[in-house]
Amino acid sequence: MNKIILIILLLIISKTTYSQTKTNPIETQTSFNGRHCRGTSAQPCTITLTNKKNNANTTLYLNNNGELVMQINTTKINETTKQKIIPTTNKTDTNNTYQLQDTFVLDDAIRIALKLPIGIGEIPKGNYPITTTKNSISITFKLR
Repeated sequence: MNKIILIILLLIISKTTYSQTKTNPIETQTSFNGRHCRGTSAQPCTITLTNKKNNANTTLYLNNNGELVMQINTTKINETTKQKIIPTTNKTDTNNTYQLQDTFVLDDAIRIALKLPIGIGEIPKGNYPITTTKNSISITFKLR
């Protein structure tokens, strides 16, 4: 009986561990110069694939819920952009919200690299959760 319980427990743990892994992570260079690329806000202007990790300031991947996670390397963006992305002065709060003001359409190269199904490739405008760590900001987006 103990062996059966142990096997079931191991299966549950391995399933949980697997479901939390990053699927299809891609390195990208993201410009946060606003939707019209004029530098007026921290909205995504462009997201482009990069083959060199040195040039990447973001990593994109799908989580186990099929949501797009944008992990921003804060050592590769300036402080002004960081403060626009996280519009709060409370430095101890690690859970914030990012407001995407307009729908953002992913280009075909990003959609293909992420292996998104045909017809999926837009991030609808709305509020999205942010998680911060010492060197990164992660925003979890819904896709349609």
